[in-house]
Amino acid sequence: MTKALVLDEVAITYLQSTDSLSHEWLDAFGNNEHIGRLRRITIGESVYVLSNRATSKSRLAVFCVDEHGLFANLVKPEFRIEAFRRALRGCLRIFDPAIAIPGPWKPYHKHGAYFSFQSNTYGTGVSARVHIDHRGKHSKHVFVYYVGESDPIKEDPDYAYSVFERAIGRYEEALSSKPDIVEKAIEPERHVLALSGHIEDEITQGLSVEQWYKTKLTAPQRRFVDSPLEHSVRLQGAAGTGKTLAMIVKCLRILHDAMKTQRTLRVAYLTHSLATADLVRNIVSSIDDQGVLFLGNESIGMTITTLQSLATNALAFDLGGLEVLSHDGLEGRKMQIELIQSLLEDYRNSDWIAMKAQCSETFQRYVEEEKGSPAKLYFVCQLMNEFACVLDAEGVRDNPDKRAVYLRETRLKWMMRLDTESERQVVLDLYSSFRKLLREMRTIGVDQIISDYARYLDGFQWDAVRQDRGYDHLFVDELHLFNRQERMLFHQLMGDPKRLPGIFMAYDVKQSPRDTFLGVSAGGAEKYNFWREAKLGKIEKIELQDVFRYTPQITAFLRAVDQSFPTLGLDEDWPSYSGISRIEDGRVPVACEVKDELVMYDVVFRRAAESARVLKKGRRVAILCCNYELFERYAIEGTHKDRLIAIKSREQLTELSFAGRRFVLSMPEFVAGLQFDTVFLIDVNNGEIPEGAGVGAVRQFVSQIYLGASRAERNLEIYASAQRGGLSRQLDHALREPLPALKRMSIAELK
Repeated sequence: MTKALVLDEVAITYLQSTDSLSHEWLDAFGNNEHIGRLRRITIGESVYVLSNRATSKSRLAVFCVDEHGLFANLVKPEFRIEAFRRALRGCLRIFDPAIAIPGPWKPYHKHGAYFSFQSNTYGTGVSARVHIDHRGKHSKHVFVYYVGESDPIKEDPDYAYSVFERAIGRYEEALSSKPDIVEKAIEPERHVLALSGHIEDEITQGLSVEQWYKTKLTAPQRRFVDSPLEHSVRLQGAAGTGKTLAMIVKCLRILHDAMKTQRTLRVAYLTHSLATADLVRNIVSSIDDQGVLFLGNESIGMTITTLQSLATNALAFDLGGLEVLSHDGLEGRKMQIELIQSLLEDYRNSDWIAMKAQCSETFQRYVEEEKGSPAKLYFVCQLMNEFACVLDAEGVRDNPDKRAVYLRETRLKWMMRLDTESERQVVLDLYSSFRKLLREMRTIGVDQIISDYARYLDGFQWDAVRQDRGYDHLFVDELHLFNRQERMLFHQLMGDPKRLPGIFMAYDVKQSPRDTFLGVSAGGAEKYNFWREAKLGKIEKIELQDVFRYTPQITAFLRAVDQSFPTLGLDEDWPSYSGISRIEDGRVPVACEVKDELVMYDVVFRRAAESARVLKKGRRVAILCCNYELFERYAIEGTHKDRLIAIKSREQLTELSFAGRRFVLSMPEFVAGLQFDTVFLIDVNNGEIPEGAGVGAVRQFVSQIYLGASRAERNLEIYASAQRGGLSRQLDHALREPLPALKRMSIAELK
């Protein structure tokens, strides 16, 4: 009987990236017949699933298996799979502290060596936790000893450690043993693990770093990879042009060179979301044949993480028991938006009554907009940016002198438009309420921890350790999602403050759902020159144009939408769309106007379910909604809820592995970085842009259309509700004859 499952750290990464995990595999730990990345060896009561890079120096994770199987007490198959995936992440977190455990998992550390978190998503009704020993028997290895409500170590300190010791003790024997012979099964495909998942097939194509460099990179990508390390480079390109892959190839090549020359090199790869960090880690694991991530070597290191996670780890001892709202920039800001919306509703019924008459009509209209409306969401995003990039950054808080200066000082063009001193006072009132609410929740927000981190990086403690802990090179992906306060930290993360930083940044400002990059306000559009103020020295710009992700027809649509937007002096960082598709033709995207959201739900959701049935893979079909309020309603109501999997945050992207033939329902910003065969982009309504909101709101909505449409590889359908203003005027250019990039169709024609 199997009592232990043993994985090396590379095998854990492979298992995290596959979408073929099944409860049958968790029963038998079946072999991999098709790809030589994993091998299964049985030694006594232990099953070893080892990667092709496993060595005697590898760090291991041992999972305790009871008589009914691994995590069998969770009953439902999907619960077991989710718990196993979470346990894999927990093990990687121990091996690499830069990997974050999402806050909703409720992580808990006990006595330094023991670590636990919830085994399943809140709402499943499962209250079990995954329990892990950081260093089993004081070794470098990890022991996942139990999944359940109570911790058995409390009753028996030696619980199952004999299983752990025997498994570790026979590891060298397993390394030198031949793989098990695959036994025939009634349903062999359910017991066999396939690693040819989305990442390996569609992004890396099974090639190594050098193979990509020598045979696959375009000339501009090659120019970026070969660019000198002595100065910074910004890599700009439309969705699908291979920015992330070029960044990874460059990063790995300089690390490999450091290994050859035996020199010390520390590199950080920063993203804005945990999902993107995971995607980058999976790509690196796939194409890096030298195993940089798994060296366990202090002289050569690659850290892949979010800035929020980096800040949390640095300030861990100073948090005083506070819970960080999120390690994920996007998810954390979504939570902050919800808190600010709630506070704004309370303010309308109290202090606002006295302040209203002293504020401009535009400001009054924003404050009094209904919760959930496009105008209110836009206003709340502006408030959040003001809190983070002005009030937090300047340390205003409760300082009376700084508050007085804030009320009177001349505002810069990138800041939120506030016409009167009373409007600034309203912002201060809301800011005070926001900080009070966080204190009551015993929580620190994502922007607040960045503010504290900025002070840490400017302090004596960091100055003393900077040479040892700082980075030689910094790679920043999703730069368009970082706000001003976050971007100003990059140069401070470098190990040598006297040397100009070599920072490599990839961005596509048109994929930013909020004005964090350009500083565009509702009252105007003046470019904020980040490149000058970020203290990065000489910066070279390289632009990518070749698109390998979607058809020429979708490319033409994106270009047409882009041409509908008035750039108003933003040409350098909002250039004309220049993507050139390099894949075969597809059909012209279609647009359809329906009566209301009830018809929208009936028509589009049925079409999505049918597409998922035909493709036999629901995760390849997505309905992406451009209205947050309606998205929440679609996700919980109606006859189609059993046919979909709703993705309401970036953290939930791992749930796509359980989609089966259910299609995906989400919003564009939550699935950034993912691709689908077919996308239904809904509620692209004319009423989504607030009346008189100005160019900032227009740009944000255009970004939603751009981001959502660029998720489609082959088929794109766009829908709007006549009840909410019909098709957005931002689509007019795409619909224009004689060669429309978007074909208008009726419901009858679609059928």
